[in-house]
Amino acid sequence: GQGTVTFKGSVIDSPCSITSETANQTVDMGQISNSALKKAGKSTPRPFSIKLENCDVSSLTNKTVTATFTGTASKAQPTNLALVGQVSGAALVITNGDGASVSLGSPTQPTSVHNGNNTLSY
Repeated sequence: GQGTVTFKGSVIDSPCSITSETANQTVDMGQISNSALKKAGKSTPRPFSIKLENCDVSSLTNKTVTATFTGTASKAQPTNLALVGQVSGAALVITNGDGASVSLGSPTQPTSVHNGNNTLSY
């Protein structure tokens, strides 16, 4: 089968703007068979990034930002995104640049930023 996964996120009370090229993006997850997923437990990671521009961190105490990802939660794994279609027991897991899982609906771990342009990697 074939599928599409679209990520949507918001930055509020932000010292930066999200670049137009990364504000709305689709991450192509490719295909993985049920048998391969059952055997390996996960698919190949698909990195994506959110680029920040015009950051002014002078008013930030810790010079960090967080991101919160929202979407339909998986019934099997409620801190991760649900998959669309006839899939059960699996979910889409977002990880930060260090490979740690990001919980759906909760702020990510703070990421250090500087004045100007920055990139958040997932």
